[in-house]
Order: sequence, then structure tokens, then C-alpha cells
Amino acid sequence: IELNPKEAMAYNNQGIKFLNPSILDALAQAYFKNSQINKAVEYAEKALQLFPANTPENQKQGYIDNLAKYKKALNK
Repeated sequence: IELNPKEAMAYNNQGIKFLNPSILDALAQAYFKNSQINKAVEYAEKALQLFPANTPENQKQGYIDNLAKYKKALNK
């Protein structure tokens, strides 16, 4: 899902609850693109938590990779 970063953050700031991993991942990307790395990590972690425990790793790999990228940027 591709969201306009400013628009995605505006929706989130209105208190809209996103319960879909793809939406949360897109929101994390929006925060990352706007240099809000802590928020990117927070929402990437939330996205991963929404997957059922039996979800195969290959279905979550993109989310895992994004989270690793955000954490790496946070530690620079």
C-alpha cells in the first residue's frame, strides 16, 4: 500500500485505529520518510504483532526487513 506520508500521518494523528498490517507498515514508512524514526519502529513493530502466530516467515519478511531498516537508521 502506498500512502502519501503527510496524509497517512494526519489520519493517524486523528486517532484512527489501523488494524491491518499493511496499513501499519505503510504508516511506518511514512514516518520513516519524514525522519520520525522512533514512530517508524513503533508502527513497524505493531504491524508484525498483528500477524497470527502461525504466519509463515516468508509472508512477514518484507515487514521484518522494514523494521530492521528503521532500527538500523535509529542506531546511527
